[in-house]
Amino acid sequence: MNPFAWQTVEGTYTRPFDALEKYEYHMSTMPLPPSATFTTTNQRAVIVGATLSPSVTVGIADIKSAWRRLRYAHPILECSIIPAGFSFTPRSPEEIDKWVDSTVTIIPANFQDIKEYKSKNNVKEISANPPRNADSAELYFSPSSNQLFLQLRHEIIDGVGSIMLLNNLLTLLLTPPPQEEIPQETPSLLPRSVTELTNAAPTDEALIQKNNLLVQNYFSKTPISLPLPQSLPNPYESHRFEYTFPASTSKSLLSRCKKEGISITHATTAAAALSILKSTGEEAGTFSTTFPVSLRHTLPHPYNTPKYAASFCITSPLPTIPLSKSTPLISLSKAVKKEYEDWRNDKDAIRYHEPQLQLFEHAIRAGKTPSNAASSTGATVVVSSLGIIENHLTTQGVDEFWIGQVQATTPKIVVFLYTFAGRIHLAASYNRHFHEDGFVEGFVRVVVETLGEGLDVAVTA
Repeated sequence: MNPFAWQTVEGTYTRPFDALEKYEYHMSTMPLPPSATFTTTNQRAVIVGATLSPSVTVGIADIKSAWRRLRYAHPILECSIIPAGFSFTPRSPEEIDKWVDSTVTIIPANFQDIKEYKSKNNVKEISANPPRNADSAELYFSPSSNQLFLQLRHEIIDGVGSIMLLNNLLTLLLTPPPQEEIPQETPSLLPRSVTELTNAAPTDEALIQKNNLLVQNYFSKTPISLPLPQSLPNPYESHRFEYTFPASTSKSLLSRCKKEGISITHATTAAAALSILKSTGEEAGTFSTTFPVSLRHTLPHPYNTPKYAASFCITSPLPTIPLSKSTPLISLSKAVKKEYEDWRNDKDAIRYHEPQLQLFEHAIRAGKTPSNAASSTGATVVVSSLGIIENHLTTQGVDEFWIGQVQATTPKIVVFLYTFAGRIHLAASYNRHFHEDGFVEGFVRVVVETLGEGLDVAVTA
């Protein structure tokens, strides 16, 4: 039996984390700082939300009904996430009803009267709050603004999966259940790990040695990073800032990228790197961060479909790219593209997960800092590209879409890049304890300006 397969003991299903899930669990359960104002142990969650069209009229009962049906379709939503991995016990209909009631939060119109929402201006800002508890998934609904969002433990889902899951929820919400429908608890719908599905264990010494060299190189470089202030009085508060390009500018940027043989992902990542370098005051440096790569296309049917949306299917190359202030954006974009393509074209790349994680753990215990982690004086930036949202969000009746990540105790800034309704969005998730709002907004605008200048497209930051 594969060591990453689900096993059943006395009616409870369990499986261990694979390498990437284990990393996410580590990040999600880091010790809380003494000055933290929240008590949740869940410090990393994917946020995905939508504003429904005025023509879409739904009530609280409709929301709960759709959430219940989604839970039956994706039982991993109610799993327990424990140090060893995932644990799931099938529930009775009555128990699932209680779970629905405990994981659905209705946001009132006067939400600023609630202490935890006092500093929030809208539902999008509320969505950046850490989840109320350590459950795998929660649903929030604002009847007054016709908005809803999901908060999902990162161990069980990635960005693309969260969009698929939102689409599954909206489809259920807008499709009344058949009168004769009797949902059944189906543990066979629990997602299998990528490591199991791809037989990704390293198979020979040469492959392991190749991976060792990659990780050693990754640790040996000192990366450029955003400077951190010595001390901020702000509490640990996850927040989000979004910049949206006009449709005409988005079209011009995409056309220019296509002409140069690059994607907007490559160009935006390069623009972020050059913007970080500008902030350091240095003439040159090494850009090293996480390049999220989806693995869904590598999975066999049906695990690559929305039926298994709630799966964690991403990995990352280990880039170390030299750059200077004089590096043209297009040439840096092509260096980024090469990192992505080398990874995708390496049939053994997926097999690096386990040995990478082991080497990371050994290095961290020895006091080393990964080049994609912030030091005490600097913060890294990750550009996570989700492509065209409508490729996954096919439900009609959505006026607005947003995505983000709870950043509860880390200075890392995650910038989600996506296109929705013909407009390119840059959404930065960060923590106010490490970054002033104005600093993050200013940095994103520098990325916008750098992108426009490098592609010779007029932009207004």
